[in-house]
Amino acid sequence: MKSNKTMIVLLFILITATLSACGGSYYSATSWPGLAADTQYAYLAYNTQVFAVNLETGEESWRYPEKASNAITFFADPVLTEDGQLLVPSYDHKLYSLDPQNGNQNWVFDGSTDRLIASPLVTELGIFQVSADGSLYALDFSGNLDWTFKTGGPLWARPTADAGCTCLFLASMDHHVYAVDTTSGDLLWKSEDLNGALVGAPAYDPGGLVIVGTFGSEVIALDAETGAESWRFTTEGWVWSGGVVDQGTIYLGDLDGYVYSLDISDGSQNWRIQPGGPIIGSPLLTEDQLYISTENDTVYLVSLDGKVNDTEVVGGTLYASPFVAGDLILIAPMNSDILLAAITPTGAQQWTFMPEK
Repeated sequence: MKSNKTMIVLLFILITATLSACGGSYYSATSWPGLAADTQYAYLAYNTQVFAVNLETGEESWRYPEKASNAITFFADPVLTEDGQLLVPSYDHKLYSLDPQNGNQNWVFDGSTDRLIASPLVTELGIFQVSADGSLYALDFSGNLDWTFKTGGPLWARPTADAGCTCLFLASMDHHVYAVDTTSGDLLWKSEDLNGALVGAPAYDPGGLVIVGTFGSEVIALDAETGAESWRFTTEGWVWSGGVVDQGTIYLGDLDGYVYSLDISDGSQNWRIQPGGPIIGSPLLTEDQLYISTENDTVYLVSLDGKVNDTEVVGGTLYASPFVAGDLILIAPMNSDILLAAITPTGAQQWTFMPEK
């Protein structure tokens, strides 16, 4: 386990130091894939291109750009908007809006001064994109800038909104969580130093808590109104990904390979398991099951009481979070002879995808 964790730490350092355009090979990216889906396509953003893959057949429908460019590298999950856009952040400091039906470019936002590592948050008020330059950019649905909010460190985590979309919560690598007014961009509160960098999206509980994991090997709950600490829980390893909240429980993993179920009210542990290797991606929660991707080549199907129901060997390194698309679960491995696999809820593989060069 120590060697696996060391590899992720080295990857973190590499991404921090060299987040520049990668080569044209599908195997040479310093990032991992991002996923989104609608009823027709899976959208895979990886290395120098975005691919639309037919969910029924596993065949490619389009790619963007048509010819791979060393100037562009994609990392984060794409995001679909209700008005028919596919938003894709890039290491080249830009946010691309594509037509999800054909991959044509709608517009490009180029106001960031550093790389876009996190997915945008989309609400009815607009598009909220964070940047490694420490800024949150609020855009309208045509890509025009409404306002900017600056934090004290790089932002690698997608923003999270409260239930009424009146407040945005930002997890920063400067060890702080920021609460920002959605309409004006004004600061509502800033947390105390949480003793570790934050790179996973905050989890919001409608009961009034914001929960983050840290590189200080902790999970910390803050009052959503004031930013005051409510509780903290010590994990075995760094917490890279955001947690998933459901019915008074938060589920999340750490870089030592543990999956935790914590009671949201006080942070007490319900259970923990260590099914496989280090965990970077957030768990995928369905009605009665968690899907956990780990650094090894296996997806673990875990019941909500912490029992491993089944496993599916996909092959390669699994850093990206699993993604649900109708009746399919999408898995995007690295260092593999495929870029995308579709499995059923019980773990049976339906198809795999590897683009033709």
